[in-house]
Amino acid sequence: MVIILGASIWAYLDFHQAINLSNKTPDQAFRFIFKMPVPVEVYDVKVAGEAGLSGNMWMRFKTPNINETIRTFKQNHQLSITGPTDQPDGVDGLQSLLDGQQFAVDAGWNEALSIKKPEYYKFTTIPEGTGWWGILIVDRKNNTVYAWGGLL
Repeated sequence: MVIILGASIWAYLDFHQAINLSNKTPDQAFRFIFKMPVPVEVYDVKVAGEAGLSGNMWMRFKTPNINETIRTFKQNHQLSITGPTDQPDGVDGLQSLLDGQQFAVDAGWNEALSIKKPEYYKFTTIPEGTGWWGILIVDRKNNTVYAWGGLL
């Protein structure tokens, strides 16, 4: 009984400690957030943020085929994705996601504000332990996708 209780307390404490997403490999972070491996065509993944009882993440990645990458996201049964739209639903503007956020800088989000014709997608992961909601910002000219999300 003491061992089980001890293991339960350890698991409880371990689950409730914040995870620094920068310390995960790109594939680990992608799986943790989007419940899928990094798509084959995706490269140069940068991710930063924290996850625990609450959390936020910033990610930037490149893809030579935006349409294929979005299709891959939409085929993931643990991910609900809607869009594109011309407005970022659910956030108070992109600047608010950058203000005072070192994680945003670490993930290469500085260029997100200068996209000429951004496309926005809203996503929610179906929780399997940890669920996320957020936006994808697509920069077709530069073959870049920016993602921001918060834990549900």
